[in-house]
Amino acid sequence: MAFTVIRYSERPALWEDTADISHEVWPEYNQHGDVLGPYWGRLFDEFADYQFALFDGESQEVTAEGHTAPCDWDGTTEGLGDGIDAMIVAAFEARAADRPPTALCALAAEVRPRFQGGGIADRILDAMSETAAPTGSRTSGSCTP
Repeated sequence: MAFTVIRYSERPALWEDTADISHEVWPEYNQHGDVLGPYWGRLFDEFADYQFALFDGESQEVTAEGHTAPCDWDGTTEGLGDGIDAMIVAAFEARAADRPPTALCALAAEVRPRFQGGGIADRILDAMSETAAPTGSRTSGSCTP
């Protein structure tokens, strides 16, 4: 399969059915976080260039998604906080304070179950690195150094 990386900012209509991917991949309890919930939808408005899909042109469907956020990271383990909740809050706080990003945090990678096991996860990680490159940011995979 040949995938095209498409950012949300380039084709927002591609995301009309991506809630289905989240429901296929994540357990129900993961979709109602008190911290993550209020910020997740804002990723598409405020960090549109950092959300992407792997699109299979042959089948004309989204096979996977990648969600990242630029953050102001000091390069230390302590500066990472306690996981995805801390990092998404930090990304939005840095944006509000107009602090330039120094890293890109990998928030989530979602591969539709029927496409899992075929190396798509590697392509998502490559796309995350490509997303970070134009900003001059380091990629902090899964919010770890």
